[in-house]
Amino acid sequence: MHGAGTAASHIDFSKVSDEEGEAAIRKALDLIASIPEPLTQRLEAGDQKAAQEVEDFLKQSSSTQPTPRGWFQCVAAVGKFAAENGIGVAKVYKIVKNSAKVAKAVWDYLNDKKYPGHIDEGIANLIVNSTRLPALAEACL
Repeated sequence: MHGAGTAASHIDFSKVSDEEGEAAIRKALDLIASIPEPLTQRLEAGDQKAAQEVEDFLKQSSSTQPTPRGWFQCVAAVGKFAAENGIGVAKVYKIVKNSAKVAKAVWDYLNDKKYPGHIDEGIANLIVNSTRLPALAEACL
C-alpha cells in the first residue's frame, strides 16, 4: 500500500522523497526532545493542563529562533502528538538516542506501511498505534 496514510492528511507521501520525509520527522522529533522532562512526566501521568503547557512551551521556544516556512504548523502538530500519545521521559529518551533510526522507521511506516521491526518495540508500537503521525509529518514537511 504505497502512499498509505494519506487518508488522514492532504499530502500523498509517495510523492515526497525519503530525504524530505525523514527530515520532517527528525524536525518533529527534535521538537519532542526539547520538551522539559517535568512536562513529559506530567503528560505521561495524564495531567490535562500539561498538554496546553507543552503547546505553549513549544510556541514560546520557537519564537526565539528564526522560523522557516511551516514551523508553527509543525510546532502545533508536535504539541498535539505529544499530548495525545502521553509521550513520557523514557520514550523521549529512546527517540532522541535513536533519532535517525526512528525518523526512518516513522517515514517507512507512513510511506509504505512497513512495520518498524528494527527499532525498540515501545517506539514501534507508538508509531503503529498513533493516528496523528500523518498529520505530524505533513505539518513538518
